Amino acid sequence: MSNCNRIIALIDMDCFYVQCEQRLEPDKWLKPCAVAQYNNWKGGGIIAVNYEARSFGIKRGMRGDQAKQLCPELHIFRVPDENGKAKLDKYRDASTEVFQAIADFIDEQEKTMETDDLVILERASVDEAFLDLTKMIDAKPLMLPDLDDLTSFNTKLEFDNHSMAEWFYRFENGTVNHQEDIRLVMAAIFVGQIRQKILERTQFKCSAGISHNKMLSKLACGLNKPNAQTILPMMAVPSLFKRIDISDVRLLGGKLGRQIKEIFDIQTMYQLSQLNRFVLNEKFDDKTAEWLYDLANGFDNEQVSDRRLTKSLGCGKNFRGKNALNRIEDVDHWIKALLKELYERMMKDREMNDRLAKLLIVGYYTAGKGHCHRSITIDITSGNYPLSERIAADIMQQLRQNLLIQPTYLVVIMEWKKLKNFFPKIDRNTFVEHQSTKNQSIQPQQQQQSDHQPNKKSKSPMKKRPPITNVQSNTMDRYLNQQQRPTTSTAVNNTKADDKIDLNDPNVRQT
Repeated sequence: MSNCNRIIALIDMDCFYVQCEQRLEPDKWLKPCAVAQYNNWKGGGIIAVNYEARSFGIKRGMRGDQAKQLCPELHIFRVPDENGKAKLDKYRDASTEVFQAIADFIDEQEKTMETDDLVILERASVDEAFLDLTKMIDAKPLMLPDLDDLTSFNTKLEFDNHSMAEWFYRFENGTVNHQEDIRLVMAAIFVGQIRQKILERTQFKCSAGISHNKMLSKLACGLNKPNAQTILPMMAVPSLFKRIDISDVRLLGGKLGRQIKEIFDIQTMYQLSQLNRFVLNEKFDDKTAEWLYDLANGFDNEQVSDRRLTKSLGCGKNFRGKNALNRIEDVDHWIKALLKELYERMMKDREMNDRLAKLLIVGYYTAGKGHCHRSITIDITSGNYPLSERIAADIMQQLRQNLLIQPTYLVVIMEWKKLKNFFPKIDRNTFVEHQSTKNQSIQPQQQQQSDHQPNKKSKSPMKKRPPITNVQSNTMDRYLNQQQRPTTSTAVNNTKADDKIDLNDPNVRQT
C-alpha cells in the first residue's frame, strides 16, 4: 500500500498522571501542578508536569524543592506507595477508562456502518493509542467536511504556515484536489469525535496527530499540544523536517539517533534526507540503512497492531547503588511482595477479560553474571492467593543456587493461559535459564529508554504477528541494556512464545 494511502492517527493524553490527580481534586484544574515519586528526598523526583507548570520552566526529572523555587504556588501530587514501592493503580484504572471510551466509540461507528473491523486500535502505552483509520475513511464517500466542525475540535494544520481556512479555500476553489489530503481531513473529524467522547466520559483532555504513518502522526501530535489535533499532509514533510531534530523522531531518540548525528555530523531529519542510500549503507547494514532512508523521506511502513486489551501486567522496584540486594532474605521478601501485587492484579484482569496467566518468567541481573531469566508453567486455577506463595518458594529454590553476589535486578513475567498452545509443557519445578552473554561485562548504569514496538494482539489469539524488521529485531538487546540499573520487577505478560520481553512495553512499565 502506498505511504499516502494509509490514514494513521495517534491520540496522546495531555499530562496524564497530573490529570488523573486533578480529577480527584477538581479545585486544582488550571493550576500549576506536578506529580512526584513517592520518596521525599529533596521534594521527590517529578515524573509529570502540566502545561501551566511548564510555563515556569519546571520539567520532568527535577526535584520537587527545585520546582517549588521556580513556582512557589506549584502543587505537587505524590504517587502513593505500598510495601515500599509506587502504587500506580489509579493511573492504570484511568487508562482503562480512556481506552474503553475509544473502543466503545469505534464499536458504535462500526455498528452504524454495519461493518466490522474498520478501525485498528493499538494501545501504544498507558496514555497513547495508535489508530489505523484507512478502512473507515475508505468506507465513506470522499467529501470535504465543514470547516466549522474542524475548528470546533481545535484542529491545526502543519503546512508551510498555512492556516486551516487557507488550506480549505484551496480545496473549495479547485486549486488543489489531492484525495489523500481530503481523507486526512475526514479522519480529523473522526479523531475529534473520539477526543470529545474521552473528555465527556473521563474529563481528560488529549491531543492527536493525523497523517499517513506512525512516525508522522506522532510528530504531528506533539506540534500543537495541549488539547489540539494536527493534520500533517505528506507534502508538508520536507519543510517540517528542516526543524525536526533526529532524536525527536520515534525510534531515533536513543543510541541509534546519537550515532547518526555523530557519524554524519548532522542534526535534523532534513539533513538526513540529503544522504543517499549508498552513504547510509557504508555505516549500517542493508536493512537499517533502507529503514533510515525511508524515515528520512517521511516513509514508515510499520503497521498498527490490533490490541485493545493490555498485553501484559507488571510491577517493579529499583534498587540503586548501595541499595542493591545483598541478602537472599531480601530477595525472598521482594519476590513475595511483588508476586502478591501481581496476583491481585491478575485476578482483577480475570474478572474483566476472562483470561489467566500460563507461563511465569523470573529474570534477574547481577554485576557478575549479567542478565538471566528462567521460565516456569503455572496453573492459576489450582487455588487462590496461596499459589503465589508456592510460586515464590519455587523461584527462591532456584535463585539460591545462582544469587551468590549482589542481585540488582529481578523481573517476573506471566503469560496468559488462553495462549497455552503456543508454549511447550514445562514441569512446575523445571526452569530454563536464558542468559545474555553480550551484557555480562556491563555494569549497572542509567540509560535512556528506547521505544519498543508493542507486539500484535489480534482479535483471534491464534493470529500470528507479521515478521519483525531488522531494526525491531534488537528488542531484547534494548531490553537487556535498559535494565542495567538496579531493579526489582514483577510482570504479567500475554505475549506469544517468540515475542521479546521488554519492560519498555507500555503495560509492563511500572517503576
